[in-house]
Amino acid sequence: SRRRLTVAATAAVVVSVVVAVTAVVLGTSDKDPATGAGAAPTNGTPLSTPSPTPTTSTADVLASTPPARVGQPLSGHTGAVAAAVFSPDGHTLATASDDQTVRLWDVGDPATPTPLAEPLTGHTNGVTNVAFSSDGHILATTSLDGTVRLWDTTNPAAPVPLGKSLTGHTDAVFGVAFSPDGRTLATAANDQTVRLWNLADPEHAVPLSGPLANELGFAAYDGLAFSPDGHTLATADRLWNVTDPASPTPLDQPRDAPTGSGLVFSPDGRLLATYDTFPYIVRLWNVTDPAKPTPLGQPLFIVSEFWFSVAFTPDGSTLATADGEDGSIRFWNIADPANPTLLGQPLDTRSTEDTGAMGVVTFSPDGTLLATVGDDANTIQLWKLR
Repeated sequence: SRRRLTVAATAAVVVSVVVAVTAVVLGTSDKDPATGAGAAPTNGTPLSTPSPTPTTSTADVLASTPPARVGQPLSGHTGAVAAAVFSPDGHTLATASDDQTVRLWDVGDPATPTPLAEPLTGHTNGVTNVAFSSDGHILATTSLDGTVRLWDTTNPAAPVPLGKSLTGHTDAVFGVAFSPDGRTLATAANDQTVRLWNLADPEHAVPLSGPLANELGFAAYDGLAFSPDGHTLATADRLWNVTDPASPTPLDQPRDAPTGSGLVFSPDGRLLATYDTFPYIVRLWNVTDPAKPTPLGQPLFIVSEFWFSVAFTPDGSTLATADGEDGSIRFWNIADPANPTLLGQPLDTRSTEDTGAMGVVTFSPDGTLLATVGDDANTIQLWKLR
């Protein structure tokens, strides 16, 4: 009947109003009643994101569990491995060798790493260093032949050379680093200079300014690093303001001791770790104000003078120091960077003595893997951290 229809219609309207009011209330609430998470406003932008569950730091893991070997050593190089670096996505490892080649490895399954392509050739002397751009699309390689080469690694299974070799250095090139935005490349050589290159067109990279000469008269080695924000460049003797990379300016006074093969910023940019030569020590610096770097505490470790390197774990909780003379890796808890503490026993990366170990240590971006020189100097070994 008409009365029944009227009652039904009225009920439907009431239900609709209740649903609409409820939707409005939920839409303007800061919390989702079902999950407690921040609700989305009408423009679709989340108001808040639930804080992730805290994870165990690498330092906590290493305090109780040493790294474990994963898979067989990566073999193929016929000369000593001088450097290794993971791609930003962690799926590829690049290795540089005295055999004048660079190799790319698929480490997506670290238990069964495999070569991705034929070795990269073109350098006429040993390859000393490798670095990926932040997007992983470009690989830079340096060599004893005094040149720098760029490679398109967008498809790491089919890398392609980018333009001609970068020339300008007059001696062996050891250091290489990309700025975080990938637009600038820095290189350091034994000609006592650092050069900056404009990579706006990677196939036609050009120098940005005149070479930066160190004032202490020593070889630049391979100590070279950009701060995470890209505004500061650390070189073997000092810090530079490279906010405008075409006009770099010194930030501090030259250090008394030159930096060798180890120079790296912590992930938050507040610390700088250096491997200094004359004397051979590892030191941490507070660089919160890069114009006034301050040494923290006592030197971490008196080291050998042969192929030493340092690296922070991606979570910033640990510093690793690699000694090329005995093949050992030491891990340091830097929760209090003025008083670092040794975590566990040194990791011996060799299974036999006198294998010509090199000081190579690099972490995967997610912090689960470590790459070091393997049982002999021509191989690389992967280690599981967590």
